[in-house]
Amino acid sequence: MELQILLTQASDGLKLNLTDGEILRVLTDTLGSDVLYYKHGERRQITVTESPAKIAGLTKTLIKVTDDDSINQWINAEKIILIDSRNDGEAGSQMKYDIEGAYPKIINITQTKGAINKSISEAAGNTSYTIAGINITNKTFSLASGDGDKTSTFTAGKFFSVVDSTGNDGSYEVASSTFSGGGQTVITVKETISNATADGSVLIVTTQ
Repeated sequence: MELQILLTQASDGLKLNLTDGEILRVLTDTLGSDVLYYKHGERRQITVTESPAKIAGLTKTLIKVTDDDSINQWINAEKIILIDSRNDGEAGSQMKYDIEGAYPKIINITQTKGAINKSISEAAGNTSYTIAGINITNKTFSLASGDGDKTSTFTAGKFFSVVDSTGNDGSYEVASSTFSGGGQTVITVKETISNATADGSVLIVTTQ
């Protein structure tokens, strides 16, 4: 279900009603935001009084990226075609997206592939947690201590996915979970964990 976003045009104060799927990109403007959107078969651009952060907070599609010139953009996640490593070997990632409807654009961004995928997932209403530790013998994933006690979330029989990891991407079933003395939620799974590298994220998908 698409969300309805009511925006105020800076030029005349008139209201514009858009769905979050119609908003393609948002940039910061001195008056608020510069919004590129697609409606009634046309791409249009307007300046509104609402800030990019406020607009993004009302949607399930916009994610924030920062390019090499330190310019922030809020891009419709549904228009992102590819996120990959940068060709120049620098930190961050390379993003390919299409908001113009003709030629996809490629930009270098400071965020990593994992961070962008996490933002996309969370914008869609899903929940993800950073994997801070792995024990392949005990078949456990440990979440970052900042996530707190998540044992009520990861109960026996619950399914989750691991994404953006070195070698453990896939679906897992929870056997049990505990909250350790180190402040970490430790999830024991039924499946084999094949790679000892502690990276990636645990993803809980929100069903509609």
